[in-house]
Amino acid sequence: MTRLEGWSLSEDDWRRLARLLDEVEWRITQLRSLNQDDVPSTAGVYILMTDSQRVSDQYRLPKGIANVLYVGRSTTSLRKRFLDHASDSPDNPLIKISRRTFGELRYAYARAPGNAGTSQKRWVRDAESALISVLSPPANRNVPQASPMTARLESPQPIGI
Repeated sequence: MTRLEGWSLSEDDWRRLARLLDEVEWRITQLRSLNQDDVPSTAGVYILMTDSQRVSDQYRLPKGIANVLYVGRSTTSLRKRFLDHASDSPDNPLIKISRRTFGELRYAYARAPGNAGTSQKRWVRDAESALISVLSPPANRNVPQASPMTARLESPQPIGI
């Protein structure tokens, strides 16, 4: 089945997401370095999105329309990922383009439930995957292609011990 752009229409995808996010609480802050203390140094998932009020006003859309741009995860520190994205010169050019187009971005996050460990890491991975499946954010679809793979052929060499 071909995947449509935009939010998933599969009830199964949405039910899976609801089960994963059942006991977590979402928080939202502006994506600015000075807000770093709002974000915990724990594992979790996060969403980068536009400020719906500004987008509605600037582009004449209905009030409350927001756009999820990117879904990410951190198995160690949401604050570190927040600072990676909030820096004045982020490595990701999509952040620069998004700021230029939409102005301020918002950072929504949810801490991983439970204590650090394998089950927490699994939850972070599964929650990120489910969010990407249902929201289909454009920055997650536009991952830059890796440089072309090259190989050099020489005489075979034994491998092993």
